[in-house]
Amino acid sequence: MNRSLATRVLPCLLLLLSLLTGCDSNAPEENDTPPPVIPSEAFTIQTELFAGSASKAAGAHFINAALRVWPASLALSAHLIVPAVVTAAALDAGEPALENGTFIWTSTAQTEQNNLSFSLSGKPEGSYIDWTMRIRWTNPDTDETEEFTLFTAQTDPNSKSGSWSLYYPFDGTPVNVLNAEYAITSETKKEIEFSIPEGVETYAGSTVRYSQDGDVRTFYWFQSDENQTHTISWNQETKVGSIISTNYNDGEKACWGPSLEDIPCTP
Repeated sequence: MNRSLATRVLPCLLLLLSLLTGCDSNAPEENDTPPPVIPSEAFTIQTELFAGSASKAAGAHFINAALRVWPASLALSAHLIVPAVVTAAALDAGEPALENGTFIWTSTAQTEQNNLSFSLSGKPEGSYIDWTMRIRWTNPDTDETEEFTLFTAQTDPNSKSGSWSLYYPFDGTPVNVLNAEYAITSETKKEIEFSIPEGVETYAGSTVRYSQDGDVRTFYWFQSDENQTHTISWNQETKVGSIISTNYNDGEKACWGPSLEDIPCTP
């Protein structure tokens, strides 16, 4: 290469090199801001009004509502206790570790029967977050330590809406026992729709939709084994409520008052 050609080409090569290295230096860095932890409210329902024995003053309408809400609530709550506890504990677990774009919270949680070690991972993927909760515990029946994926979830970036699937091990095999979609629109308003997979021992194929708006609660249950629907609404503060059920009161709305007594329904 003669000197004249070199003086023309060399600056171009240097410019190209600076552009290439500049692209590398300006490459987007990994986002180190953790997403909000999936809230325990995505795993909780409030149906305490129907728990235990009904008041002596309760009328037939409230009693029939309790006979529908409470059994279904118990079946759900048996599955929801652990995910609600560990997600609540994750909020207190401090700053997560960041590994290859995945945020990982690790800590322990206490249930009535066991101490649990858990690992909650959340990985932002564009417009959503993929979540996985793994727990490690000692099975009280076998006294053996088990580790398994408790749930997977996909939520919006604020974790205020999304879906999750819950698993429990049976004979060493993970079984999907419950699925749900949820939306939390404010501190006092949310809705969760649960679906129970086919093959689950209790209420397989059924759907429960629970919503709360301020003090107002609604519990809708499609009971697949009987092909019946039940809609129970009540005010958590005043206790006033109503029931509409395919197999009660000829399917007509029936209401109760603040002392759980039967009252006429108002429009």
